[in-house]
Amino acid sequence: MKKLITLTFIITALLLGAVAVQAQPYKKYKKAKVYNNNQYINTGYYNGFYNRRGVYVYYQTKHKWYYGQKYKNTYKVKIFPNGRKKVKLINSVKVRNNRVRVFYRTRVIQQGWRLYRVTYKIKKYPSGYVKRKIVKKKRIYSYW
Repeated sequence: MKKLITLTFIITALLLGAVAVQAQPYKKYKKAKVYNNNQYINTGYYNGFYNRRGVYVYYQTKHKWYYGQKYKNTYKVKIFPNGRKKVKLINSVKVRNNRVRVFYRTRVIQQGWRLYRVTYKIKKYPSGYVKRKIVKKKRIYSYW
C-alpha cells in the first residue's frame, strides 16, 4: 500500500512539473521590422498597434506634387473600432527650394577708351532677385 501511494505521488508530481514547464511567462510583443521601398518603418505601440476599444488618432505628413509645385500635406487619420478609416487634410504648406545659385561670369567691358576684364559673382535667389558683385577687375593694355 505504501508503494502504491508513493508511486501515485511521484506520477502526480511529474505531471504537474511537465505542465509548469510548458507554461511560459507573458512576453511583451516583439516589434516588427517593416520595410517599404527599402526604408525601415518603425512599428510600435503608437504606430500600428492600438487599443481597438476606442478611436485611434494619429497624424501623417506626405509630400505631394501638384501642378509642378511641391506641397507638404499633414493628414489627421482616425481609425474606428470597426476598422473604418477617416482621413482629413489639416494643413498644406508649399515647400520652396531655398537654394541660392551662385556662379561667376567674366566680361570685357569698355569704360571710356580703356578696356577692362571684369569678373562678376552672380547670385540668383528663389524669389527671382539677382545680385551681381564685381570680384575682379583687371585693365587690359593693348599696344599697337
